[in-house]
Amino acid sequence: MKYIKSIGIELEGGFYGAKDGDNFRDEVAKREWYSRFQWGYDSSVNLGNHFFYNKVELRFWSYNVNEILEFVKLAFDYNFKQNHTCGNHIHIRTKRKDYYDLMSNKEFLNAFILEYKKKFKHKKKFLERLYNSYCSIENLSERVKNQIKKLTSYRYTAINFLSLKEKQKTLEFRIMPYADNFEEYKEMFLWLIETIEMLIEEFLMGKRVIEKQLNIIDKNSLNSVEKVLNKINNREVEFRILTDKILKV
Repeated sequence: MKYIKSIGIELEGGFYGAKDGDNFRDEVAKREWYSRFQWGYDSSVNLGNHFFYNKVELRFWSYNVNEILEFVKLAFDYNFKQNHTCGNHIHIRTKRKDYYDLMSNKEFLNAFILEYKKKFKHKKKFLERLYNSYCSIENLSERVKNQIKKLTSYRYTAINFLSLKEKQKTLEFRIMPYADNFEEYKEMFLWLIETIEMLIEEFLMGKRVIEKQLNIIDKNSLNSVEKVLNKINNREVEFRILTDKILKV
């Protein structure tokens, strides 16, 4: 990974049988993952009382994408299950702190949501996450600003910047829904990591600035083209100052 240093995940769900959950933990111990693993509890999760281990939250982190996927596959191999009460939260640490400034910018947030909608446009459960009360995109830019300034404790946004202020110091992506199986999880996980890397690269290189700023044009006000272009140029200057500062360090 070029820009991401490490990744953490939260798997919400449960194990139907006691043996499944216990054997999974034994395997985690055998692979010497316990120092980076937590078995937690999440009251918002509910697979049903017939699950021996219900309301489970599995946490794991690594510097390696393949190791994360190996951990997730192990869980699903031991009959780990998720349903509509579950989400898949993915945490990242970037190699430089000033990348977070870039990612908190309104244009970056909009670009990420646009890519998400393009990727999952035919998948209902993914689109429903956009307005889920635990990970909404509503007023995302404004809420992110308040999170960064510590003016709110509200963390139920698609991308949660409050997590950077917590012990783990990570940026939390809450937008992903539950997975029916390991292959579906793998697809959403890899898409997220690859998209973050791609967008950081494109914004640093200036490839996204003008493209996204064209969205500010009001189709009913075509006679104000000069005013619009001035606004575009001003925003481009702001972005170049930020990206040049990052690139020079």
